[in-house]
Amino acid sequence: MKEAVSAILGFYEEVQPRLQHEYTWKIPVVDGFSSTPLSGYDANVELKKFLNKEWKSADFEKKKELARFVVADWGGVRANKVETLDRYITQADLQRPITPLQGVASYSKIFAIAAPEQYAIYDARVAACLNASQFLNGVRRGLTFNYVSGRNNIIGHATKKQGFVFHPSFKSNALHTVGWDAIPKNETYQTYLTLLNSCSKALSNIPLYALEMCLFAFAEEQCNKALAKFASS
Repeated sequence: MKEAVSAILGFYEEVQPRLQHEYTWKIPVVDGFSSTPLSGYDANVELKKFLNKEWKSADFEKKKELARFVVADWGGVRANKVETLDRYITQADLQRPITPLQGVASYSKIFAIAAPEQYAIYDARVAACLNASQFLNGVRRGLTFNYVSGRNNIIGHATKKQGFVFHPSFKSNALHTVGWDAIPKNETYQTYLTLLNSCSKALSNIPLYALEMCLFAFAEEQCNKALAKFASS
């Protein structure tokens, strides 16, 4: 864990000055928040805070609406069944929720608005960026964060089998072979949170979402850099 923390701190310190200008993720129109589409860093942070406030005062039916918005409309993950989202909502309000790798890209979005001081989003971009950033920072015994299925050609397209996560040298087994520690799949999310909390403390307790949004925003860049570095080595 120590090497991974050091690597992610190095990554954050390198990219953070550019985060506010380069982060972009489209926000749909939201009643009570904005009447026009937004996409910048500040707007996404304010939306997280707005949704957290809404969640705290919501009954279960309202939470279902919020969860659908967060996962499908804002997050772009539309394959979840109603009963699956209901289960995630129930888990989000528990002190010790179940956190398997399966479904993490969806339930972590819900958790992150239910309790942003405790949880952060873990998805395909974040997972790839964690591994790419460790590689770029020269770790010898990194933590192999388990990948999540995605559709990004640079990071990893599950159907086309192309991108960083499918490169032979950056697959999980290849990283284990060179000395990186494996993370049991169903311990991935908790390990991620432990890493973020360690980094947060080292950075004067910055919010977890600041680290998560860096990992998200610069995932393509880090993956491209890691592939280029490997090719030139």
